[in-house]
Amino acid sequence: MNLEVKYEKYKRQQQDSYKYTLANTNLREEKSISSNVITVIPAGSKVQVIEAEEDWYEVLYNGQRGYVYSDYLSKTKYTWTDVTLRSYPSAESNPVTIIPPKSMVQVLSVNGDWSHAMYDNQEGYIFSYFLSDDGNPPEEYDFKYFYTDMTKFVNDNQIKSPTINLITTDLENKLTYIFEKNHDGSWNLLYKWSCTIGKPSTPTINGTFYVSCRKCSLDL
Repeated sequence: MNLEVKYEKYKRQQQDSYKYTLANTNLREEKSISSNVITVIPAGSKVQVIEAEEDWYEVLYNGQRGYVYSDYLSKTKYTWTDVTLRSYPSAESNPVTIIPPKSMVQVLSVNGDWSHAMYDNQEGYIFSYFLSDDGNPPEEYDFKYFYTDMTKFVNDNQIKSPTINLITTDLENKLTYIFEKNHDGSWNLLYKWSCTIGKPSTPTINGTFYVSCRKCSLDL
């Protein structure tokens, strides 16, 4: 048996050279909860990752090298589009910075649709939909009901919005829909009306777009 191949099966590739402790965490001499404790790392501390294997990370903290159990460290995610890091978990809160696509962030916790995260030593909140394990966007929507039942379409696809509203437009039937988010995260149809589309020389654009602003309102 090739022992090197077997070892690599369990060894995680570490591009994330830093993580953050989620609670007061023991730095241990060995990869075991019964091994000696070198020191206690305070919650929210930044540690340098040396290597990771199975459930343990080998880290460096304040010049001391040891092992930390993975459950007590932040989780690595990647942005798949330009993302705003915000001061609070709300689309109306102040922006901290703009994070480029394919950037690595460290997630400290998740509350509803928002992730409490660290990026480039800056702390804030990111709408979780914009994060993935590999920096790639979510799978394409299922458009089976798009032209016949828009409410079913948005709810079956669990479409996300950083605000309490969602706007969809059916260019084929020339209809625009306005939805409001329910407490359980599902969408409730508020308005539906006819709309126009662009001329062949200036066609209406297609795609999914996210509009962020402070104190936005639908003046209907």
